[in-house]
Amino acid sequence: MSKKTGITGEIIKSYLTQHPDMATRTLARLAYKENPELWSSVDAARKLISMYKGKNGKAALENLTDRRFVIPKATEDNKFAMPEPDTVAWEPYDIPKTCHKILNMADIHIPYHDRDAIDIAIQYGIDAKCDTVILGGDIMDCYKVSNFGKDPRCRSLSSEIEATRHFLMALRQNAFPDAKIIYKEGNHEERIPRYGTQLAPELFEADMIKSLDEILELDRIGIKWLPGKRPMYLNQLNIMHGHEYGGRSGGVNPSRNMYLKTKECCICAHWHRTSQYNGKTIRDRVIGSWTVGCLCDQHPEYMPVNDWNLGFAVIERDDDDWFIIDNKRIINNRVV
Repeated sequence: MSKKTGITGEIIKSYLTQHPDMATRTLARLAYKENPELWSSVDAARKLISMYKGKNGKAALENLTDRRFVIPKATEDNKFAMPEPDTVAWEPYDIPKTCHKILNMADIHIPYHDRDAIDIAIQYGIDAKCDTVILGGDIMDCYKVSNFGKDPRCRSLSSEIEATRHFLMALRQNAFPDAKIIYKEGNHEERIPRYGTQLAPELFEADMIKSLDEILELDRIGIKWLPGKRPMYLNQLNIMHGHEYGGRSGGVNPSRNMYLKTKECCICAHWHRTSQYNGKTIRDRVIGSWTVGCLCDQHPEYMPVNDWNLGFAVIERDDDDWFIIDNKRIINNRVV
């Protein structure tokens, strides 16, 4: 493109910006009148305007780099020629009907986990004949890719990933060889893609960086990965991690907090506290909300004094489109 053509192009774009609703020929007359030295005729200015509006044919449109002024054409599927939305398909995950009794464990925070508490929760699930395990988020801690100040002496991300693989393999091979296992992404797992997009967005965009489920080899282990903030449905119960609505404080009663936010029956983790809240609608529909305790170190360096408790839950599918929740605490190595 010659220097003159480049100048005329920039001037035409400035006119299109200032007068977005003006007809092409009218705008061409205005541009020619105010800049007669740049075009041989009004028609020359009109052709340049038409090019930026995408009216000079398919080939010209494909070669057009600046498409801000292209006028979209209506189609059968888009009769008003609205712009294409930049959205990702989102839908909840329906837990298969074959899943009847579920062991729900969350907030393990490997490698800052409580191995005794995990053993107790797993044994309880085995004894209860659970056919499904839900890893409800924050199974990994992802310490080294957090936004908080980090101690360089703490474990590396690679060693944390290796420890998580070890945990998942042991869960599959030694505890639940035939169970369906679902791993839901929590806010700590979200640290990895967030860190990657901040540090190397071009590599993420080009699909050159593996997703967490690929890194952990979940397909090979036979574990279903549920990314993002999608809730899981089991009859009338919504199973979540708890970070889906944002906020860092669960309040005095985190289950009541989630009750007010969801306005549906739900169970989540995230707050590291066992709690329950029930309410009733004006039409006598009972709504319950539960939060599950954690299975991690109770006195981490960043928050040694807290109101957390160890715990897990067993969820049973009811034949009447309902459910039964057994929300357990672990106190002094005993399930209560």
